[in-house]
Amino acid sequence: MEEYHGKKGHAAIVAMKKIDIYILKKFIGTFIFVVFGLLAIICVIDFTEKNDDFIKNNVSGSMIGLYYLTFIPFIASLITPITTFIAAVFVTSKMAAKSEIIAILASGVSFRRLILPYFIGAVLIAGASFYLNSYVIPDTNKYRINFEIAYLGKPFYFSDRNIHFKIGEDQYIYMDRYNNRREMGYKVTLELIQDLKLREKIHAQRIEWDTATERWTLIDWQKRTLLDGYETFDGGKKLDTLLNLYPKDFDSKERLWETLTM
Repeated sequence: MEEYHGKKGHAAIVAMKKIDIYILKKFIGTFIFVVFGLLAIICVIDFTEKNDDFIKNNVSGSMIGLYYLTFIPFIASLITPITTFIAAVFVTSKMAAKSEIIAILASGVSFRRLILPYFIGAVLIAGASFYLNSYVIPDTNKYRINFEIAYLGKPFYFSDRNIHFKIGEDQYIYMDRYNNRREMGYKVTLELIQDLKLREKIHAQRIEWDTATERWTLIDWQKRTLLDGYETFDGGKKLDTLLNLYPKDFDSKERLWETLTM
């Protein structure tokens, strides 16, 4: 008698594992189907809305294709919560329509045990979503955001005034304003401060970025050096200088957080 009940219990466990796999496959399969279905609809609508901008900016087909390759993971991550919910509701309703849930409950399986495959599927989706959002999608967002700023939005203009940067352990730079389109700053002051004392000060009318040498050039500069109570003056038309400052430091920081990994 005990042997009979043992075999019966073992058979029930095996049957339940098969049901778990059955539900899990339907849940994950439905989730993937819903995600790809919504992605297709969203991409078509998005392309229709942005096509005029693509034509106006003469964007090549390869660039558009690469844009949508980076756009798809972002949207897939965005709709993952709702698609998971839709998949769970759809699978459960289909099983209920076929009286499969009634049969499972009638065999002695509890509601708590019934949701185990749903829980496993949710954990798998959550783990994949966390990894993609933490390490993969931020890298793809770099191209997507730069593309949208360059071709789909208004050109970025650096509009800050009275700009201060610390560019070294004891070096500071000041600009009245900066033109990021021409990579040029106006009314520039460079200061060297050591032991809380001003040691050197350079003033220039402009500072320009030289793309060939990847250095800054000071235009119409004057230099004052203060050392041991003495002060010297120097000046000139142009002066090449190497600074820990680059044009990218004046680029747009809009949506920068979307490109940051964990």
